[in-house]
Amino acid sequence: MKRIICILMVLTLCFGLLVGCGGKKTDNSSTPATNTGIVITTDDVKYIAEDGSSIYRIIRPDGNTIVTPFAGTLFKKMKDGLGIGIKNVSDSEDGTDVYEILVGNTNRPESKAALDYLYDNGMGRYQDYIICTMGKKIVINAITDEAVANAVSYFIDN
Repeated sequence: MKRIICILMVLTLCFGLLVGCGGKKTDNSSTPATNTGIVITTDDVKYIAEDGSSIYRIIRPDGNTIVTPFAGTLFKKMKDGLGIGIKNVSDSEDGTDVYEILVGNTNRPESKAALDYLYDNGMGRYQDYIICTMGKKIVINAITDEAVANAVSYFIDN
């Protein structure tokens, strides 16, 4: 009898979890980040061109030795996992009208806009990070370098 009661309690809890986790989904796909006119989106991204090459290149902040390995990890995972050739360069290279994955606080205005958005709309906690698209850029940025590592891991996993 105890076993039947325990099984019913577990089923009741599972049912409550399944039903209770659904919520109203809001669409934040076009939220302005700052007054710079840059728009943050969550649109799906196509990484591979028809010829099998990468559309994007990875951009890391020049001189930031802490973030450089995170960009390297992303580079390796995209190269090995997707089987594409992708560039991993510093932000000192020109980024005008180029598809880029920005890792950390690069010198691109999109990196700053995403961080501003995070400060304005987040709690400003040290573990907060943002992953979004802005035009031709995918921005992976965070308040701390440790959080950038977490954001890159999340990006790779998802």
